[in-house]
Amino acid sequence: MTKVTINGEGYLFKYDIISYDDIVKFALGDKNKDANYKITYSDGLMDTKGTVKQGDVIPIIPDMIFNAVITGNG
Repeated sequence: MTKVTINGEGYLFKYDIISYDDIVKFALGDKNKDANYKITYSDGLMDTKGTVKQGDVIPIIPDMIFNAVITGNG
């Protein structure tokens, strides 16, 4: 199991990848199909930072941090 933090809450994942939709689901509840989201991460592989875009699936490592916010309606 890999522990990550999404919007300040800890979650355990049994796989070593996470998708944009997974992050939105855990961070913001039911996904509003008309909303746009900005997802950033830190403490990734080799201490990287970046963004996760719709459709992305990225590798996760223990203690990775994600922040997701609604940026508006699509």
